[in-house]
Amino acid sequence: MGERGGLDVEGLVQGFAPVELVTPRLAPAVDGADVVIVVTRQPLPRECRARPRRGAAGRQTILLVQGGTGGSLVVRRELHAAGCRAAVDVAEMDNYPYSLAWPEPTRVKMTIFKRFLQIASLPAARVETVLAGLRPAFPRPWRRPAS
Repeated sequence: MGERGGLDVEGLVQGFAPVELVTPRLAPAVDGADVVIVVTRQPLPRECRARPRRGAAGRQTILLVQGGTGGSLVVRRELHAAGCRAAVDVAEMDNYPYSLAWPEPTRVKMTIFKRFLQIASLPAARVETVLAGLRPAFPRPWRRPAS
């Protein structure tokens, strides 16, 4: 992340994005986090499952970006199989919220900014709480399904 401890951002959004931790190990990256965002092309692989712990807010949310339809169900099943008994909300987003180009290792260029985001969560009764926790990372409007 360079000597400055983050990334220079240019394009549709500009500024400096501080990065607190860079690690190849999952546990230190997610321990105590309120929200864990997993960007993948398919549901979370078995080898990536970890035992979530309470975030600062007392409950952790795992958001799958491109989790695939039903990816939340797969993750919930894998957490149960791994012996996780923590209170965890699992959510999935229908598409990537941004597209970035990486002209240099410490510089990114935002090229696409999705106008609306669609998210499903498990348990569904907690969707408003999940959305409130995700709003700092994704401040754009949420599209609600037609009733």
